[in-house]
Parts: sequence; C-alpha cells; structure tokens
Amino acid sequence: MAADPSAADGARQAEAAGQALRIRLRGRLLEFLKFRVLAAQEGFFTGFGGAEATGGDPGPAASRVRQWLHGLGVREFDPLADDDLLAVLATARRLYLD
Repeated sequence: MAADPSAADGARQAEAAGQALRIRLRGRLLEFLKFRVLAAQEGFFTGFGGAEATGGDPGPAASRVRQWLHGLGVREFDPLADDDLLAVLATARRLYLD
C-alpha cells in the first residue's frame, strides 16, 4: 500500500512550523539578552559557566540559564533545546561585548 501523500505533507508542514518557532524564539531571546549583556558585559556570563567549565557537557550551563530566566518569570524560551540556549548566549557574547 502506498504512503498517504497528505500525511507526508502534514509532517513536513509540522517540521517547518517547529523550525520557524525555534528560529523566532532564538531571535526573541537574543533581543531579550541584548541590554542585559550591554549593561553587565562579561559579568553577565560568569554565573552560567559554559561547556568548557563543565567538561564539554552543555547541560549544567543551560540549566543555569533556564533557572535564571524562570527567576525572572520568563518561560517563553522553555521550548528551546539546551544547545539553542547556549548558541544564543554565544551569539550575545560575540555581538554585544566591547
């Protein structure tokens, strides 16, 4: 029996929608971090650690970022994967530090 083409189209549309959400959330998080990083400079990043400080495991640093966001009452970025959170932090560091 042949696969249902509408099911495949639906799966592609769902994947595209998920990718669009991920990109949108990454952009919103970068904007959210902008003035916080500009104000605090390198000090902003010290509390989060990084993969290099945790033996290459992004989990602890990403967990600290999530805890910080939740402490501010921000849960909008919960759907982002740990790697996405850390990639946005790296981008913020690159763009906003002197």
